[in-house]
Amino acid sequence: MKKLAHTRRAFLPFFNEGDMLKPGGLGDSTPEVTADWGFYGPRIITTPALLHSAWRIGDSVAVLFANTTCDPVTTEFTPRSEAWGLQGDGVEVMELQEGATPVALGWQQGKTREVSVPGYGLTAWLLCDAGPGSVDHLERLAAATELFGMLRRIDDEAGMTPETKRAELDKRDPWLVPDVPVRSASDWIPAMQAARIVRAKVSPDGTFVGWIADKGSLCFGPVDFGEATGTPVAEFEVAAPPSGTTRRLQLMEAVDGQGSLIAEMNLQPTGSYHDYAIVRLQLPETIAGVHNVVIQFRGSGAGIGNIRRWRLVREP
Repeated sequence: MKKLAHTRRAFLPFFNEGDMLKPGGLGDSTPEVTADWGFYGPRIITTPALLHSAWRIGDSVAVLFANTTCDPVTTEFTPRSEAWGLQGDGVEVMELQEGATPVALGWQQGKTREVSVPGYGLTAWLLCDAGPGSVDHLERLAAATELFGMLRRIDDEAGMTPETKRAELDKRDPWLVPDVPVRSASDWIPAMQAARIVRAKVSPDGTFVGWIADKGSLCFGPVDFGEATGTPVAEFEVAAPPSGTTRRLQLMEAVDGQGSLIAEMNLQPTGSYHDYAIVRLQLPETIAGVHNVVIQFRGSGAGIGNIRRWRLVREP
């Protein structure tokens, strides 16, 4: 938020006195973010992880890119030269990155270019189609250069060094296997004892994990499923209120930094967040030995359900 506030101040002439232009084109490889924007009810919105806008004032065009995720994004971007009033190949383009000296980019009319933006970071292009530009353009470039020179300091002042950023990212990575002792799946395992909890919270009294959002994950690390005998069934003690959308509970395994599905089921309403029930999920008969277990929930909103504990039962 502090970065955005400073950016608004530096680019205020574009926003207040300039014209908002037609957006450019992002490449198909651009990652997306899906979230529930609803207030009175679910409203699922999917947007590119990289948001951008283009503005023109006088002989200057500014294109601002904002990465809404914690991971760096690199993708292709196609400027809309004609719609932005940029003529020919003599356009001057300066790329501004946080904490870096502005870099002049080569320009070809309508050519697709690559743009990279750090996690929760900003990048800008400042373009001018009149050679070196007017005095006003040079003043705008100077203001943008000063802005991006200090944006990096905001992270530094907050203690967000590369090491702390990596640590923060690791906290939100459900597929990073925690270094914890092996547990037995045949014993009840409290949800609160998950080594890492992502997009969910432990209740104040420590009796359940709730406030579970889409892709909310409980990472237990290595869990021993024993020998492959009988019919393996996973039991989960959960509470889920009625919902107009489908919710799913997935038993996953973290493998080489990725999630591998073991089994999944629809999560049916149990009554309310206070009404717990044991739900059962049949597992593949071959499951045995140690697996790095992740329980993941899928659905909309930030209250998919609550979970108290889980275990493995092998039936004859």
